[in-house]
Amino acid sequence: MVVRLKFNQKIFPSAGKPIAVSELVKRLKDLHNELSRLDQVELDLASLDSVAKDLIQPQLVTHKDKGVRAYVAVCLADVFRLYAPNPPYGERQLKEAFQFFLKQLELLRDNTEDNAFFQQQYYLLESLSTVRSILCLADIHDGQEELVRELFNCAFRIIRPDHSKNVFMCLLDILQQVVEEFRSLPVEAVEAIVSRFEPQKEKNTAAFDLAVDLCKNTAEFLQRYFATHFSDIILRAKEENDVETVISAHKSIVSIHRSAPAVLDRLIPVLEDETMTENDQIRLAATDSLGQMLFEKGSTLAKAMPTALQKWLGRAKDKDVMVRLKMIERVSDIYRNHPDFTKDADDILAMKARDPDDRVRTAVVHIISKLDPLAISHLGTVVLRELEQRCKDKKTGTRHVAIKAMGRIFKLSYAEMTKSELQPLIPKKSFSWIPGAILELLYLNESEVTAQVEKVLAEDILESEDVETRVSRLLWIVTQLNDNAYTALIAVIGKQPTFSKDVSYYLDICSKYNRGIIDDGKHKEKPKSQQEQEEREISRQLNEIQNYLAERLGDPKKTLPALQKFSTTNDRHLYELIRKLISAQMDLKQIAKTTREILRRIEEMNAALVETFATLLRRTSLAYVQKDSVPYILEHIKEGKTSASKEKTTISVGSAAEKLFKSLMEVLPEMFKSHVSKLNGNIVKSDVISSDSLEALARVAKADQESLNHDAKAQKKLIEFIFEGDAKQAKNAAIVLCHEQEKESLCRSVLKRLSDDLHNAKDNLESHLAALGQIARYLPRIFESRKDDITKFVIQKVLMKNRSEPDDVATTSKRKRTPVDEELEWVDDDELPEEVKCKVAGLKLLVKWVEGVATINDQDEDTVMGLFKVLWTVLSQEGELVREQTSSAICRSRMRVTASLSLFRLARNQRFEAHIENNQFINLSLTIQDSCFQARERIANKLMKYIHQQKLPIRFLTVLMLSAHEPERELFLRIKSFLTRKARDLRAQHEQNQDVTLVEHTFVRLIYLLSHHPDMGLDYEELRIFSQYVEVFLDAVATKQTISFLFHSVQRLKIVRDITSESSQYLYTLSDMAQYLIQERAKVSQWPIQSYQAEYVPPKSLFKLLKANLAQENAKKTYLPTSFVTQRQLERVKAVLDAPKRRRSGVGGNIQTATSARATKAQRTPNKPKKRRKPSVDEDNEATSDVGESSDNSAKASEPVVRRNAKRQARPDNVVELDDGEDTQMETNPSTANGKKQRKTASVARELEDMDSSEPILIRARKAR
Repeated sequence: MVVRLKFNQKIFPSAGKPIAVSELVKRLKDLHNELSRLDQVELDLASLDSVAKDLIQPQLVTHKDKGVRAYVAVCLADVFRLYAPNPPYGERQLKEAFQFFLKQLELLRDNTEDNAFFQQQYYLLESLSTVRSILCLADIHDGQEELVRELFNCAFRIIRPDHSKNVFMCLLDILQQVVEEFRSLPVEAVEAIVSRFEPQKEKNTAAFDLAVDLCKNTAEFLQRYFATHFSDIILRAKEENDVETVISAHKSIVSIHRSAPAVLDRLIPVLEDETMTENDQIRLAATDSLGQMLFEKGSTLAKAMPTALQKWLGRAKDKDVMVRLKMIERVSDIYRNHPDFTKDADDILAMKARDPDDRVRTAVVHIISKLDPLAISHLGTVVLRELEQRCKDKKTGTRHVAIKAMGRIFKLSYAEMTKSELQPLIPKKSFSWIPGAILELLYLNESEVTAQVEKVLAEDILESEDVETRVSRLLWIVTQLNDNAYTALIAVIGKQPTFSKDVSYYLDICSKYNRGIIDDGKHKEKPKSQQEQEEREISRQLNEIQNYLAERLGDPKKTLPALQKFSTTNDRHLYELIRKLISAQMDLKQIAKTTREILRRIEEMNAALVETFATLLRRTSLAYVQKDSVPYILEHIKEGKTSASKEKTTISVGSAAEKLFKSLMEVLPEMFKSHVSKLNGNIVKSDVISSDSLEALARVAKADQESLNHDAKAQKKLIEFIFEGDAKQAKNAAIVLCHEQEKESLCRSVLKRLSDDLHNAKDNLESHLAALGQIARYLPRIFESRKDDITKFVIQKVLMKNRSEPDDVATTSKRKRTPVDEELEWVDDDELPEEVKCKVAGLKLLVKWVEGVATINDQDEDTVMGLFKVLWTVLSQEGELVREQTSSAICRSRMRVTASLSLFRLARNQRFEAHIENNQFINLSLTIQDSCFQARERIANKLMKYIHQQKLPIRFLTVLMLSAHEPERELFLRIKSFLTRKARDLRAQHEQNQDVTLVEHTFVRLIYLLSHHPDMGLDYEELRIFSQYVEVFLDAVATKQTISFLFHSVQRLKIVRDITSESSQYLYTLSDMAQYLIQERAKVSQWPIQSYQAEYVPPKSLFKLLKANLAQENAKKTYLPTSFVTQRQLERVKAVLDAPKRRRSGVGGNIQTATSARATKAQRTPNKPKKRRKPSVDEDNEATSDVGESSDNSAKASEPVVRRNAKRQARPDNVVELDDGEDTQMETNPSTANGKKQRKTASVARELEDMDSSEPILIRARKAR
């Protein structure tokens, strides 16, 4: 059934018959109501022609009344619906209709009650969407682009966040229809979409969402428009060199990709090309943009377009540092958002951590330092190891950030690493090594690094204010540390007693200084000259201690002004707070509270001082382990020993606790003072930790030097330990007993029982001797009553009598005998045969007795000389007291070490040190070159300890310098590091205008020592080896300020003669060689050698001045062979020329690792000593420029030299890696057909061996003394 329009009223006024507005609105409303109900299928369109014609009239579409226009619009929308798809209008009328529609739609922006016709406007919008009337725009040829452009702009202007979802969907649908159905879009329409992605301009989130959804829904249609749009912008900007426009375009691209990545598929190749452009700024922008797009959260670009990923990765090697920096900024997104590509991220960071530009290296460190825990869990080990290297970077800022980053990574990862073994997020092996790596940075000996390490250790590694948690954390860390790192940890903890004394002295001087107004109550009564003298002295002391502390607290340029400023505050309350913090009796909470209070007051005073004093307070207080840690450590020891489940972790932590406990007893015995009653309780009830508690009591007794008071049960238990315990328990129990209030009566009784039981003691002889040694040391008057019997027994029955044959030693030890037992020089302490243990204990007893005698009788020289005779005999006879070599190698090595250490121990006493004559000191010094590594290590460690504690004269520093050829690189570097640090510390202790310190004065002593070395000779190879001693000294000691004195001091050796030797030729040769090496070092370092003005006289105890004429004549002579200078210069030239080849082929020798070396330590055996060759007296009377050039001397030079016993593991001298990478085994016989070539290759091999000046030369054989 055909339906016709019933509406027949006028809506267009005729001439002279206007229609009232209200009436017109009513008629249009009626028309709309009828049109909206009509269906296109049953409608007679002809009935609409009149209405359709009237509705488009200008009088209606431009009517001044909003209601009229609103209803005209909806009626027109109905007409478009009913006539679809062919509206009853021409092109001009269509254009006018859509212009009218857009104006009506613009009013949709107002969806408040003020807009009375919102529903009509929405009706129009919905009709255009559902009927798809908007496609009629395609029929307009003139002005279509303008209308489409306005449509897009209108849509983005209309939409508001508070619009209904229907409005949003209708607008989206309309725009989507245009994009999909039109052949092309005007540029302005595309720009309207793109502009929505500019965050700095777009505040309308609804418009942004509309653009995003449009791009997502029509990505395949918009791709070409976006590619063209941005390509044109970038190309035009390049031509105009408008970098800002390019950067702005890239920001829009990134924003679009973040929301609708598919729309940019055709644009990615453009960005790839931009990363290769010559313009640095455009390449920078492209690298940044592409990096963001690749690794934003949810992005699939890296997988979808691998070429884009590879192009971006290639920018890691960009020539412009800013491009490399920008690339690194994006790497963190990989770890956070795309763990599948962490391998690429690891490679980038690892490579850029070694970038030649420090800004890039620092950026890498910063990126790592800001990663969150999840990102950290994806970090590769290679990156962390490179981060470890950045902790040693030459740039201070990079080092600090790297160290802090390492600490933060561990802090964030610790909780995960200590979780259950069941699928932890972060494997323990990933980050458990970090504390050790940080602690080993202390071996760099740089005060700034040390301060930073201490800060990270306190704030990150051990971060916790709960003492139980902190102890658990510390012990877990100890289980992960190697020996070096653990030693460093104990060194940090052990600084507190010494440094706190320095700080206490500083505070005392600050108090006396009193802001420059010195008044001790009697000051004004003194003469003015005396007042001025006292003021100058206090000022000098203040400057001295401030310089000393500043050197240790970091960069003196920062720390010294802070200390100087603090000294002028005269805040007595602050002084008292710091003194309070020094006490070893403060617990963790007290330390934290007091530290905060001090820093708060300092910050109020001057914020610039906080960093320096935070470091000072950490080092002054017990910041790492406190007195309230002790019970928890003991509890862990107990758990480790009694764990029923024998859980590996519990036992490991228990062992770590026991290890730490023993170390703390040594460095912080005062900390245990408040726990004496608990330790006593552990002893009395025979707890599993009674032995540890007993040792702690012994440490407290020795440190406190006050009488202890134990009840009868405790005393009985102590005596029981002496007679029934092992040697260590007996020793510690005797120490405690010697400090009892009733010590004399108790020890007299114990002494009688012990001495009477010596002849019958078998299994416990070592324990008896250990206990007797402590009584001899602490109660010598009581011991004296039995000393004859005891010393006679020790010497005759223990030291001079071998109870077992050498071949049976391995059988009597606790270890199984092996085929190499005949050559075995060392076993662990618990594997030592009982006889060896007793010999060591007996020798120590004699030393203790002499130490005890020195406290009561300064005149008993017979006892002292008797002991020295025993000790020198042991050293001179390779560890034997009897001439018959019947002791095992194990026994001899132990006796040599014990004798050496005993002599060093006795030398701490000035009276005993005076007994060590020059020739004896030489023999004692050579013990540092013992054939047995463990012997050398123990001697070196004890020497470093005594010298560090300033308990030995400075001449003993030269003993350590004889380690220049130490084959164990780890030990060598530790000794060299100690020498460097000691030289720096001694310089810091002197006034600023005093460049030369005691350590520089040891140079001539070292030359003297070397001139008496049994391996000293005059041919080239011997001098080359001895030059290493001088170079190691210069590495550790020489500076720009001291080089002139060092040169002058060795020059002066030419005007003296050796007081203990018939010939001084070795001395003069070494003097010339030292002068040459100093000049060589000064030239390389660009240090001027100036004339030294002060008078210097070599030590009279070693040298005697020549007569004036002889001295002048001798000074002009050249004792250093010209062959040495020539060969050395030749080798240096070869090293420079061959360096590129080595880098290409990997040539450089095989440095023996500590692990491989230790594996063969037990197999090292001493060679029989040979007599030292001495030059004739006549050789002193003439220069020896041609010495060492004869065929005989050349033959000898081919044999490397060492001291007695020094058969050392090293790489073969006759194997060299050639440029083609092949290993060629060389014949050593120069008479072969290829001998010339082989000698040349051997020379290269020696050159390669010397290439790294930081590596000690490995001595592989020995020369006759």
